[in-house]
Amino acid sequence: MVKGILLHKQDDVITLTGPAAVGERLIWLQDGEEKGIVVSEEIPIYHKAACKEIKKGGYVHKYGEVIGAALSDIHPGQWVHTANLESVSLMKDTPGKKERINEKEGERL
Repeated sequence: MVKGILLHKQDDVITLTGPAAVGERLIWLQDGEEKGIVVSEEIPIYHKAACKEIKKGGYVHKYGEVIGAALSDIHPGQWVHTANLESVSLMKDTPGKKERINEKEGERL
């Protein structure tokens, strides 16, 4: 049974449509195919689970956008929440302009 939604093909997380228990196989659709991971900890309904390996300090994507940076390595099947995800501001006020993080290069434009 499909129990997760991948909102954008570049996302690192899926959103659960039901709670998931340890050891449960979490299924979602991606490009018309079923994908799955095994859940490594209990995850509440509507929360996020990693669907890819995310290295400490790496950006976490949801909606195709950066929603934060990993505070530790996050493995597929782990719950992604405030204990392992730090929100980052993509827009920063600077005198006379705004800067945006260039995700691919890790530098500011």
